Amino acid sequence: MESRSKVIETKGQAVASFLKWSGLTNESEETITRFLDALKRHQYEQGDYIIREGESGRNFYIIDEGSVSIQKESDKGEEISRLYSGDFFGELALITEAPRLASVKAVEPVAVYSISQEQFENLARQNPRIYGRILKNLYDRLKDSYIDLEVTNEQLEVVHQEKDELSLLFVAIVMLISTYAFIINLFQADWFLRLPDPNTVQYTVGRLVEITGLALIMLVVNKSRMPLSAFGITLKDWKKSVKESMWFTLAGMAVLTAIAYVVVYGDQGRLIHREAISWEYFAYMFVVPIQEFIMRGVFQNSVYRLLTGRYVGVLAVLITSLVFGALHLHVSVNLGILAFVSGLFWGLLYLRHKSLLGICLSHYILGNYADLIGLWDKIA
Repeated sequence: MESRSKVIETKGQAVASFLKWSGLTNESEETITRFLDALKRHQYEQGDYIIREGESGRNFYIIDEGSVSIQKESDKGEEISRLYSGDFFGELALITEAPRLASVKAVEPVAVYSISQEQFENLARQNPRIYGRILKNLYDRLKDSYIDLEVTNEQLEVVHQEKDELSLLFVAIVMLISTYAFIINLFQADWFLRLPDPNTVQYTVGRLVEITGLALIMLVVNKSRMPLSAFGITLKDWKKSVKESMWFTLAGMAVLTAIAYVVVYGDQGRLIHREAISWEYFAYMFVVPIQEFIMRGVFQNSVYRLLTGRYVGVLAVLITSLVFGALHLHVSVNLGILAFVSGLFWGLLYLRHKSLLGICLSHYILGNYADLIGLWDKIA
C-alpha cells in the first residue's frame, strides 16, 4: 500500500483525487503505474482553448494547476461553469468520439494531464476492470447531471408558462386601456356635451368600464393559477409599505397645499371646500383599489416580468406612469402631468414593496385632498 501511494504521489494531488474518484486506487500497483505513465502533461496560457465546441473528442483531461472556463460558443460564448485543480473534463471521449458539447478555455495559465482514447482502450484491454470502474462512475456522474437537467427543465417550463400567462394579461390590459381611451374620447363629442349632466354620465360610464375590466382581468388571473400576492394583493410587510407611502402622501399634500394657496386661495379667499365632500368622495374608496390593481398590480407587474435587462424595474415604472398619465389627458393636460408624476412615485413604491395597500391609501388621500382644497376643479 505504501509503495502504491508513492507511485500515485508522483503525479500530484489532482491525479490522486481522480484515481480515488474512479476507484483505481484499489487496483494493483502495476495497473496504476501503467495508467500514470499514459498521462501526458500539457501547459496552456491564459486565453488558450483546450477543447473547442463541435470538435471530435479524442482526449480526457485532469486539471493539475489553474482553472478553466466551460463555455457554449453556440450560445454567444456564455460561461456554463468553471473547473479547478482536481477537476476533470472530456470524459465522454473515453467511450465515444462524439463532438464536444462545449469549449474549454484557460482562465489563467493551466497545466493538465491528458490520456487519449486509444491509450485508455489499451489499458482497458490489459485490465478490463479499469473500463468497468470508469464507466460506472461516469454513469453515476452523468445520471446526476441528467437529474439536474430535468429539474432545470421543469423550472424553465414553469417560467415559460408564467411568461405566457403574463403575456395574456398584458394583452388584456392593453385592450382594456384602448377601450377606455376610446370611450373617454367619445365624451368630448358635441352630442355628449349637450347632455343634461355630462360629468355624471362620464364618471358613471368610466367606473363601469373599470369594473367590467376588473372582472375580465380577474378571470384571466384566476386561469393563470398565479396567486393574488403576485399582483400586490398581500399584507406582507404592510406596516413598512404603509409607512413609506404615508411619508410620500404627506409630502404630496404639502405640495398640493402650496399650489392651492397660489391658484385657489387668491381667487376664492378660502382653502377648504367642505361642499366637495359628496357621495363621489366615498365612492372613490372603491375606485382607487380597482385602478391601482389594474395599473400597478397587473400592468406594471406584467411589464416588469416580460422585459429583460438591467433597468427593467425603472422601465416598467416609467411605461406604466406614462400610460397612467395619458389616461387622464382627456380631463386636462395638467391632470395628465400630475397623474404621471404621482404614478412614478406609486410605481416605485410598488416596485419596492410589491404591495398595493400603502399605494391605495396614498392615492385615495391625495385624490380627495386635491378636491377638498379646491384644486381638482382648477386642474380639471
